[in-house]
Amino acid sequence: MIIEHLNIEFHHFTNKNNELQKGIHVREAQITLKSLICLQLIEYNYYKLINLVKLKTQKKSNAKFITLLTIL
Repeated sequence: MIIEHLNIEFHHFTNKNNELQKGIHVREAQITLKSLICLQLIEYNYYKLINLVKLKTQKKSNAKFITLLTIL
């Protein structure tokens, strides 16, 4: 999933030879790469947390589960 995001994002930065386009700085590309990796890790951990919460709340009411997700 992260590779798909990176490919889409870096399409804007590179030409057919994977060279940075004129006017696009390497720093911007690095920041984008780091941001996407951070977002991917956050998303991964978020879904991991949701799955953990689901396991622990299977026997409890849906209201408590929804409240917990709202707080998150």
